[in-house]
Amino acid sequence: MRPLPTHEAALLQLGSIPGVVGSLIFDRAGEVVASGFPAVFDASGLHGLARRLASDGYFLAWMAGAQAAMDFAFGDGHVVVRTVDDTWLLVLGTQQVDPQLLAMSLTQVMRRLRLAGSAPPTSPWDA
Repeated sequence: MRPLPTHEAALLQLGSIPGVVGSLIFDRAGEVVASGFPAVFDASGLHGLARRLASDGYFLAWMAGAQAAMDFAFGDGHVVVRTVDDTWLLVLGTQQVDPQLLAMSLTQVMRRLRLAGSAPPTSPWDA
């Protein structure tokens, strides 16, 4: 699946946050829709992660619903996963990422991605 410009712009915005290492969007089939990880990350490993998460019953149960979110801090890292319509957004950061800046940026990115995924307005009054 080819990423949309909206997906790429969203991942670029997240990647510009100090402490964010990379991010990706994956769908219910475990396919990576868009990736903003540096080339040092193994693409097949990222695809494998997406497939495993998308097929895990606990993950699917926990991430059901439009406002579902996971936020993990461990060792030197920080992982955030958010539901975006029929996809998930995963962000990997270091412990140095500013949680408030990341939360504000995620709010903007989520809004942008949800608007991009919605049907276009049928009339100018719906815009």
